[in-house]
Amino acid sequence: MPRVRRQISESGYYHVMIRGNARQIIFESEVDRRYFLDLLKKSMEGTSVAVLAWCLMDTHVHLLISDPAQNLSLVMKRLLSQYAHHYNALADRVGHVFQDRFLSIPVETDHYLLEAVRYIHRNPVRGCLCANPGDYEWSSYREYLVGRGLSEVDIVLDMLGGIREFIAYHERDGMYVPRFAKRISTEDMIALAKTITGLDDLHVVGTLTVQRRNRFLALLRSAGLSCKQIEQLTGVARGIVQDVRPNPT
Repeated sequence: MPRVRRQISESGYYHVMIRGNARQIIFESEVDRRYFLDLLKKSMEGTSVAVLAWCLMDTHVHLLISDPAQNLSLVMKRLLSQYAHHYNALADRVGHVFQDRFLSIPVETDHYLLEAVRYIHRNPVRGCLCANPGDYEWSSYREYLVGRGLSEVDIVLDMLGGIREFIAYHERDGMYVPRFAKRISTEDMIALAKTITGLDDLHVVGTLTVQRRNRFLALLRSAGLSCKQIEQLTGVARGIVQDVRPNPT
């Protein structure tokens, strides 16, 4: 089946998600993380691509990217191929390091751009790795406080009104959920559903307690999946899915 072409963002902003193959750990050490960030910076050289926010987790990466000239695929090809070579060489292994395709979700409004920044910075909080986004070393949150680093921070700080407002905005979690495009390949649909839920086997949803099951179903509905698609992905009956309200956005 041919792949569906990536949806082009009219604003030029994308929420990019990169996952390890089969949820494998892609950063074994601080050296790996620094190497990835250095590669990201080098991969953007000579293009108009810029990073507004980033977060490195053990098994996946979140980026908020500005790509006015549609160079994102080129940058990601450079980055992921070189990092995979580095990772495999250190581990003395062969095979895929990353899931076949990175995910890119268009971010079309100022509201969702800010929500995506907060979502990315609060990812370690949701993953129970820290109590506050500023406690986590491997995200761009601290770059916003000191005004230097990989990220271009001025756009977001100007929108929020400064550093104090930036901190206040991040003190609470938002309702942002990465949304599916109207046309998306089955491969990307599965990958994004796994990223949103944090589950590698989506059929686990049907075995959970009602409260936990419905929380995951609400996330998938909020991401724009139809009840039929959620039934196909999770095995949960469509009637049950229909009774779960999406999270407000």
